[in-house]
This record gives sequence, C-alpha cells and structure tokens, in this order.
Amino acid sequence: MRRPNRALTGAAALLTAGALLGACAIEVPEPADPPEQTETLPVLDGPRLDRVLADLGEVIAAADEARDAEALEPRMDDPALSVRAAEYALAAETADAENPYTPQPLTVASDVEIVAMTDTWPRTVMVITEIPDEANGPLLLTLRQASPRSQYVMHSWVRLLPAVEMPATAIPGEGSAPVADDAEGHLYSPEAAMSAYAEVLSDSGADAAENFADDVFRTLVGERQDAATEAAEFEEAGEFEHSTSVPDQEISTLATADGGFIVVGALTTRETYTKTVEGSELTVGGTIGMLDSDGGEIADVGTSIHADYQLMVSLYVPPEGEDAQVRVLGAEEVLSEVTRSEAEDE
Repeated sequence: MRRPNRALTGAAALLTAGALLGACAIEVPEPADPPEQTETLPVLDGPRLDRVLADLGEVIAAADEARDAEALEPRMDDPALSVRAAEYALAAETADAENPYTPQPLTVASDVEIVAMTDTWPRTVMVITEIPDEANGPLLLTLRQASPRSQYVMHSWVRLLPAVEMPATAIPGEGSAPVADDAEGHLYSPEAAMSAYAEVLSDSGADAAENFADDVFRTLVGERQDAATEAAEFEEAGEFEHSTSVPDQEISTLATADGGFIVVGALTTRETYTKTVEGSELTVGGTIGMLDSDGGEIADVGTSIHADYQLMVSLYVPPEGEDAQVRVLGAEEVLSEVTRSEAEDE
C-alpha cells in the first residue's frame, strides 16, 4: 500500500537533520565482493526456452505464409536459412507442375530438450519436436546464441529418420556439455565425422563406410540417383557423377550420457549429368529437367547439367571402442540450383 506523504515540521525536522548529520560520523563497512560462481549452469531454463520457441514459431509461420525468406533472418541462420530459402524458391518454380514441391512442415512444439551447460559462447540448445502436421516424424531443431546480447536463432533442423534411437542425454536441469570441433577420444571428432559422412555419401564403397551404420537417408539418396540414371539411359548416352562435400559453415555439438556426442551440420551434393556419345539422345527428367533452361535435354557431347543440393544432417558419434559405429539420426535435403556447363567450362 502506498503511504501518503507527510511534511516534516519543527522538532521532527530538526531530529531528522541531526540523525543525518550523526550518521556521517559512523563508519559504514564496505560490502564484501560476491563470491564467484564456480558451478556452470544450463544456458536456458524451461520458461525462457518456451519464450524462445514461441517467438521462433511466430516468425516461421509468418514467413511460410508469405514464402519470404528475408522474414526469417531475425530468427534463423545458415544452414537453416539457406535451406528454407531454397525450399521457397523450389516451391515457386514448380507451382504449375503436376506435383509441385511443398516446403517441409516445421514445428517448434517441444517434446524433449537438450540444453548446453557452458559459460562460453556460442551456446547450443537442441529440441526434439512433436510430429508436425502433415509429417510422418518429429524434427530435431538446433538453436544457437552467438554472443551474450544476441538472440537464439534456428541453426538447423533435420527430420529424424524412421525408428531412429536417440542417444541418452542429460536432463535440461543438469545440461549437456558442448564438444570441441576437434575433440579426441571418439570414433571421429565432430569435424571429421561430417567429412567422413560426406565421403560415404560420395562413395558407398569408401573406407569410412564400415564406420557408419546403415541409414535410410543414404539409401534413399542412392535410389534417387539410380532412378535418374536409369530413366536417362546413361549407359548408352552419357555419364553420371556425384560428390558430397562439407561447406565452410559452423557445426553444433552436445555431449551424450555415454561419452559420445551429437553433431549437426551442413553438407552439399552436386550431381552431374554429361552427354558423352555423339548422336545419342539424352534428357534429364523430373524436377531437374523442369528447372533446366532446356527442359533437361542435352544436345551436345561434353555438355553437362549440374544439380546442386543443400543438406543438413545430424550424427551420433560414440566413444572409441570395438565395433563402434556412427549413427545418422536425421537429415534434410533440398534441390537448390540447376545449371549447365560445356566441356571447356569445367
């Protein structure tokens, strides 16, 4: 309750003044410095994370409605931002097709949260979502805060693969430690794990393949590539090549309860279709042909069509040990560009 002001008069005013003057002669002890915090705490508690996710959800909903990637920039960063922009562009370019592309449904409705325990930046939070509307499985979102005064933004999302078993992690109240990009003591360091998976996607017979458990995403990519080459009859008319690499983008990591870690990052894949046989007919169909300037037809020997894909993947990397294998937890992929080149341009 607010008390009414009362004016000081006469003796009361003099007593008050005397008390103030008297206080000047009293030695006031200096406050002790507060003890330094020695315990590292989780970077976000439940209510704050709820607010971050709610704000992110509003931004995504508005951007999706307008199909406007710039509207995502305040709360989304690469690779998530560039992948979503590519999805919007692909949806626009295929709008009149028989089977138009639809951006992958996103949700921020949280089911399980994995929160970093650190006193440094950048800071990472991973969220396993509920199943989005019109989707078949949950997502793994990665949020990052780059500096103390910056907002948490979505760094990536992946669709968790069917029947995937997520590794155990600490509860949010305890927090999970980030893992250095070059950390030792695991089957791979985080950086090396991303490079090794790129190698396996490029060549299923690569030496690194034995260190990775079979995964649905790799199978689907191989089936898509096989179907494309069979439809175009490449054995009689041309050659097909593909390679996957790791772009110069930051990765995110959090430790698991068994001493391993989860790493999430970006990859890029290029598929190249080249005519090599004079007098043959070669046409690349599907979405690639639709986006090509000549409808996918390759008339001249040495001419190539390049299809570039942007990927986001999440891997579980175990500690070193006999029979240890990396497991692919989830992935996302979008066709981002189709270009042409002549032999002398390559």
